[in-house]
Amino acid sequence: MNGNWQEADTRVINFPDDEPDTFALYISYVYIGGLSVISKTAQELRMLDKVEFRVYIHEKHYTIFSVYILAEKLQDIATKNAMISESLAVTHLKGSNDQWHVPGPNTINAIYEGTPSNSPARRFVTDLWTAVSITSIFDQFQLLHKDFTKDLGESIAKARAAHLGNIPKKKGIDTYYENIEQD
Repeated sequence: MNGNWQEADTRVINFPDDEPDTFALYISYVYIGGLSVISKTAQELRMLDKVEFRVYIHEKHYTIFSVYILAEKLQDIATKNAMISESLAVTHLKGSNDQWHVPGPNTINAIYEGTPSNSPARRFVTDLWTAVSITSIFDQFQLLHKDFTKDLGESIAKARAAHLGNIPKKKGIDTYYENIEQD
């Protein structure tokens, strides 16, 4: 709030696009050094059904990345880094089916609308989604930000190329030949 800015005189900064709860979490993180968005124990998480667990985790990721996006606006690198760590911790939580969950489409879209193209948050969620099954990606494809789908496609292509390589060469060309029937 120093310099030739209106805010330097008024000592007021408006954030019309940010929720008061997000700002409160940000301030809490800055003063306390932690963000406690997980309100359930491991046992309580395992008692949730599959849908309840996914919704709970998606809400937590959305909250974390809302703080990240605010920190992006405020150019607070330490908080941004902490939110990436928080999100990774959330992916380690498991429900009754022992599955982990990545940030959902609402979170992805918020990240892609609220961060620059070179954002570490974009790379982070793209890397998380690279491990998601192709079926799950296709199920949600229409809900995802178009820049994310492009980044995800490139990431999947790199990962597949690194692990799969030339499949026909590995299997052998005979795998693709039809048998010649002899009379």
